[in-house]
Amino acid sequence: MGTIIRWLLAIFFTYFAIITLQTGLELFSASREDGAIAVRFLSFEINNQVDSENMASYTIAFFAGALVAMILALSLMRDAFSSLKGKS
Repeated sequence: MGTIIRWLLAIFFTYFAIITLQTGLELFSASREDGAIAVRFLSFEINNQVDSENMASYTIAFFAGALVAMILALSLMRDAFSSLKGKS
Protein backbone atom coordinates (compact mmCIF):
# COMPACT_ATOMS: atom_id res chain seq x y z
CA MET A 1 0.00 0.00 0.00
CA GLY A 2 1.36 3.39 -0.94
CA THR A 3 2.36 6.05 1.52
CA ILE A 4 -0.26 8.51 0.28
CA ILE A 5 -3.04 5.96 0.72
CA ARG A 6 -1.82 5.23 4.25
CA TRP A 7 -1.93 8.92 5.11
CA LEU A 8 -5.41 9.34 3.64
CA LEU A 9 -6.71 6.34 5.56
CA ALA A 10 -5.06 7.61 8.74
CA ILE A 11 -6.77 10.98 8.31
CA PHE A 12 -10.11 9.26 7.66
CA PHE A 13 -9.81 7.02 10.74
CA THR A 14 -8.75 9.99 12.89
CA TYR A 15 -11.80 11.95 11.74
CA PHE A 16 -14.04 8.94 12.35
CA ALA A 17 -12.56 8.49 15.85
CA ILE A 18 -13.18 12.15 16.72
CA ILE A 19 -16.78 12.04 15.51
CA THR A 20 -17.43 8.76 17.33
CA LEU A 21 -15.86 10.09 20.54
CA GLN A 22 -17.94 13.26 20.30
CA THR A 23 -21.14 11.20 19.96
CA GLY A 24 -20.13 9.07 22.94
CA LEU A 25 -19.50 12.17 25.03
CA GLU A 26 -22.88 13.61 24.04
CA LEU A 27 -24.57 10.40 25.14
CA PHE A 28 -22.56 10.37 28.36
CA SER A 29 -23.66 13.89 29.24
CA ALA A 30 -27.28 13.45 28.12
CA SER A 31 -29.98 13.89 30.69
CA ARG A 32 -30.97 10.58 32.22
CA GLU A 33 -34.27 11.95 33.58
CA ASP A 34 -36.11 12.37 30.30
CA GLY A 35 -36.77 8.68 29.81
CA ALA A 36 -36.08 7.74 26.18
CA ILE A 37 -33.56 9.51 23.94
CA ALA A 38 -32.80 9.23 20.24
CA VAL A 39 -29.28 8.15 19.26
CA ARG A 40 -27.95 9.72 16.04
CA PHE A 41 -24.61 9.23 14.34
CA LEU A 42 -23.58 11.12 11.19
CA SER A 43 -27.19 12.26 10.69
CA PHE A 44 -28.46 8.67 10.76
CA GLU A 45 -30.86 7.66 13.48
CA ILE A 46 -29.57 4.48 15.10
CA ASN A 47 -32.33 4.10 17.65
CA ASN A 48 -35.15 6.51 18.45
CA GLN A 49 -36.14 5.14 21.87
CA VAL A 50 -33.14 4.35 24.09
CA ASP A 51 -34.04 4.00 27.76
CA SER A 52 -31.81 5.54 30.39
CA GLU A 53 -30.67 2.13 31.68
CA ASN A 54 -29.50 1.09 28.16
CA MET A 55 -27.73 4.37 27.43
CA ALA A 56 -24.52 3.19 29.12
CA SER A 57 -24.14 0.36 26.62
CA TYR A 58 -24.46 2.77 23.69
CA THR A 59 -21.94 5.11 25.30
CA ILE A 60 -19.44 2.30 25.85
CA ALA A 61 -19.93 1.11 22.26
CA PHE A 62 -19.16 4.58 20.88
CA PHE A 63 -16.08 4.90 23.10
CA ALA A 64 -14.87 1.46 21.96
CA GLY A 65 -15.44 2.40 18.32
CA ALA A 66 -13.43 5.58 18.80
CA LEU A 67 -10.62 3.61 20.42
CA VAL A 68 -10.48 1.07 17.58
CA ALA A 69 -10.51 3.81 14.93
CA MET A 70 -7.71 5.70 16.69
CA ILE A 71 -5.60 2.54 16.99
CA LEU A 72 -6.04 1.92 13.25
CA ALA A 73 -5.10 5.53 12.48
CA LEU A 74 -1.98 5.39 14.65
CA SER A 75 -0.96 2.09 13.10
CA LEU A 76 -1.28 3.53 9.61
CA MET A 77 0.67 6.64 10.62
CA ARG A 78 3.45 4.49 12.08
CA ASP A 79 3.66 2.50 8.85
CA ALA A 80 3.70 5.68 6.77
CA PHE A 81 6.48 7.19 8.91
CA SER A 82 8.53 3.99 8.74
CA SER A 83 8.23 3.84 4.95
CA LEU A 84 9.31 7.48 4.70
CA LYS A 85 12.23 6.80 7.02
CA GLY A 86 13.29 3.81 4.94
CA LYS A 87 13.33 5.86 1.72
CA SER A 88 15.73 8.51 3.04
